[in-house]
Amino acid sequence: MKLHQLTLHAFGPFAGTEVVDFDRLGADGVFLLRGRTGAGKTSILDAITFALYGDVPGQRDKTQLKSTHAPADSEPYVQLEFTQGGRRCRVRRSPQHARPQKRDASRQREVGQRIVVEFFQDGSWQPYTSGIQAANDEMQRLLGLDLHQFTKVILLPQGAFAHFLHASSKDKQELLERLFDTDRFTLLEKHLRELAREAEQQLKDSDTRIQTHRENLSQAALAMFPVTERADAEVDSAGQEQLPGLPEAETAEPPQLTEAETAEPPQLTEAELTELTESELTERVTQAIEARRAQLHQDSAQADSAAQAATSADAELRVQEEELRRFAEHEARLAAHREQGPRVAALRDALRRHESAQLIQSWFTAAAEAVQDHRRAVHAAVTATESAESALGIFAARQPAEISARRLLAGEHDAQHSAQPEPAALTAAVEELIALRARLSDEDAGQFEARLTEVSAQISGSEQQQEQTEAEAAQLTGQQQALDATHQDLQAQLEDPEELESARDLARAATGSLTQRLQTQRTRDQISARCELWRARQDEREQAHIQAKARHQQRLASYLRNLALQLAGELEAGEPCLVCGSTEHPHPAVDEDSSITQAEVEQTQLELQTARDELSEAQIELRSLSEQLEAVHAELAEHAKLSVTDTEAELARAQEALEAAERRRSDQRELRSQLDANAAQRQRVQTRLLEARHGAQQAQAALVQQRAQVSELEAALEGLRGDYDSLALRRESLEQVLGELRFALTQLEAATLQRSHRDRAQASASAQLESSEFTEQAQLGAALLDQSTLHRDQDTVTTWDELKHQLDYESEQESVQAGRRRQLEGQTRPDAEELHRAGELSAAAAQALHDAGAAQLRFQAQCETVEDHIGKLESALRHRDSALGEQRRRSELAATINGAGPENTLRMTLTTFVLAARLERVAEAATRHLATMSEGRYRLHHSDEAGGRGLRGLELKVHDDHSDVERPTSSLSGGETFMASLAMALGLAEVVQSESGGIGMESLFIDEGFGSLDEDTLEHVMSALYRLQGEGRRVGLVSHVTEMHRAIPTQLRIHRHRAGSTTEMVIP
Repeated sequence: MKLHQLTLHAFGPFAGTEVVDFDRLGADGVFLLRGRTGAGKTSILDAITFALYGDVPGQRDKTQLKSTHAPADSEPYVQLEFTQGGRRCRVRRSPQHARPQKRDASRQREVGQRIVVEFFQDGSWQPYTSGIQAANDEMQRLLGLDLHQFTKVILLPQGAFAHFLHASSKDKQELLERLFDTDRFTLLEKHLRELAREAEQQLKDSDTRIQTHRENLSQAALAMFPVTERADAEVDSAGQEQLPGLPEAETAEPPQLTEAETAEPPQLTEAELTELTESELTERVTQAIEARRAQLHQDSAQADSAAQAATSADAELRVQEEELRRFAEHEARLAAHREQGPRVAALRDALRRHESAQLIQSWFTAAAEAVQDHRRAVHAAVTATESAESALGIFAARQPAEISARRLLAGEHDAQHSAQPEPAALTAAVEELIALRARLSDEDAGQFEARLTEVSAQISGSEQQQEQTEAEAAQLTGQQQALDATHQDLQAQLEDPEELESARDLARAATGSLTQRLQTQRTRDQISARCELWRARQDEREQAHIQAKARHQQRLASYLRNLALQLAGELEAGEPCLVCGSTEHPHPAVDEDSSITQAEVEQTQLELQTARDELSEAQIELRSLSEQLEAVHAELAEHAKLSVTDTEAELARAQEALEAAERRRSDQRELRSQLDANAAQRQRVQTRLLEARHGAQQAQAALVQQRAQVSELEAALEGLRGDYDSLALRRESLEQVLGELRFALTQLEAATLQRSHRDRAQASASAQLESSEFTEQAQLGAALLDQSTLHRDQDTVTTWDELKHQLDYESEQESVQAGRRRQLEGQTRPDAEELHRAGELSAAAAQALHDAGAAQLRFQAQCETVEDHIGKLESALRHRDSALGEQRRRSELAATINGAGPENTLRMTLTTFVLAARLERVAEAATRHLATMSEGRYRLHHSDEAGGRGLRGLELKVHDDHSDVERPTSSLSGGETFMASLAMALGLAEVVQSESGGIGMESLFIDEGFGSLDEDTLEHVMSALYRLQGEGRRVGLVSHVTEMHRAIPTQLRIHRHRAGSTTEMVIP
């Protein structure tokens, strides 16, 4: 860490602004802070620590840092610029202080601590944060040291050198643990102890599980192999009895048992199992299980053989009975079927004659239907011809010069239509009409008629258009007059738009102003209420702060008296005081009160800080609210005394005026819109009126021309219409007559075709009758059967045929064939008694097999239980072996790490060993400096001897080369103690720097302590300090020693004045 510049304002004894340029002061490596007592030398160092950490070392109160010489309204602050880790930082921090209120200078308000952190980037200072906690965290991260470490490494406060040198082993341990962060080693010790206890408990648990599993296995084995008389499991001999129908050679013989298989079943006793070890127990139980399993397997094999034999005999007997039964049933059904054969043959012949007669009868039926079809066709032809003849006569009567009437039927007309149509006459009439249609369909005739129709339609449209245009012109004239009157009325209602805009703007401005004033008044009332609330809180917290401060000061005074008493008790005549270094002790402290502990002092300090923070919070909040209230009153000005209700009423009136102005503007805009619409509509009506008049004139001219064309076309079409109103009607009538003539021809052709069909049908029916077994048509009716008889006879024949096929199929089946063979061999069907006896024998054998299988299943379930106990016991044994080894390893390691193992000859814990190693490095580094200061006389080293509370490795010894004697550090004189303490501080700084990951420590400050050195020793100490310059350090010294004033030309002089201190840099 390299300091560049420090700025102080209203801080400590400095009333104004003071700037300290460390770059200039540290150019030569060593500089001196010089000044009279109380001038502010230590305040310079306090300013550094406060800028970095927001606190100061020692017992000074960080809330009382504002200069008492500075004006009451002046804000104190310190600003420090430094470089750390390649980054240039500037931090500005203001301490908590009191300042007079703006409205009442006799009262003060508390201002909390403030901070701003900036980094120099891209050629300018960039803000980082203004939050206190965020800034403190960033400083801690950037520096890598807390305040405690900072005052042991970079800034060495006044009177703090000998504390570490003379501290007990326990105090050294606590300090070194904070400096070197050995929590991980302490946690490791604790963790290893817990692991050892855990392994011991696991070993005990393993022994308990082994005993439990052993007892479970013994109980299960005794239940499985009880001591009882043996009952040989044999298969019932009834299962081997000869069954009827089964040959002698197929009877199953019982298997022969070996000597081992007929042995007694295994038996176990509790006394036997108790004397066995765990491994012998599992082996013995396993052997018994295998012997019993073999015995049960043999019993099951015997029962299975007997069951198979009995089942085979029973099945064979039942097959014999089934095959002989099926054969007997088949023969009975076959005999009954044969008896029905003659009757079925007669029915089959009758069905054949019925089918033949039915076919011939269908031919005669078709011939009769053809005769009827022919008659209907002839009647339709005659009717159509009569209609065509009538239509032709009527059409010819209207044009006798071109068409003549004709007779289309030959013979007389009567009700039976004895007259017949004449094909030739029909054909001639059709040809005559076709010729007339061709003449009437000439192109010129069609064009004349179409043109006449078109012009007539145009005349009707022109007349309608003329009427419409005249009516529209009259309507538009009325509209024009009404629009003119409306225009005059609207024009009379218009107002001056500038006056309307001016009235609206005035109303709007008044409304906006009143709305803003109302919001401000409401804010004023809210802030006033909050001010009263926080003013009450401030009073309460002031009382709490006064009480907490009194309690803390009382306890602190008692505690300091206790400390002085303890130090006084340790004073010895001629020995230096640990505080002032004096060997004379004229007035030691007297015992007054020893009941106050440090914890109680710290508790009251915490309560005081809490009360101070709460009071500061209330003061800051109240001050902020007061400022806001003053700003609100200034904004309201002459309206500050008005209430919210008055302003609301005034605002309501202004809003009503604004709404009225807006309504007038809206009404005028609507009037102007109506005027514009009226003018546009007047223009449109005028244009439409002119167009209507012009259209009426055009329609009149078109009518005259169209009527002349109609006269010319009617004269040309008069000859083509004949007796009809139009040429189209004459053509339509012609087409109707021509259509009826053609329909009559079509009906005549259909009647001719039906006559041909009739003749063919009659000839085919006669031919079918001649080729059949029937001689006349009357015989057909006798051969036909009624429907019920037909269906009954067909079902009878079908059933007989199906049964024959089924019997033929059954004859080929293996079951019937087998029954036939058994009957030929002379076998008979077994009776019910024989079947029942065979079934009983088979069931008995199956039950015996089932019992043997059940016995095996029960044994297998018992085996699984016993084998599970065996597996658990073996697993527990293996786990115990593993747990025992793990317990030994953990216990030995935990004992060694915690200083109790046989291999730990130093009897140090891991944490103590690590701290001893760090202390050894500190002592080595300190010895290098102490050797220079003492001209090689003294050397420091750490000792493994036991100190307070039995701690080893944290004791310090000093070796005197003049006497070659090693003695405790407490035997050093005052000057020697200062040199040793300074050397320890420098050594500690070096080691902490290296242990902190290479934290830069270019700056070092040493406050006092040089007054106890003689001139020669001081010279050697200065040489050691100047040597630090070669290591790139800047060393600032605070001292009143005159020799140092002459020896160090670069100085920062602090001058004490009545109005406050000032600084002066003296650089040669």
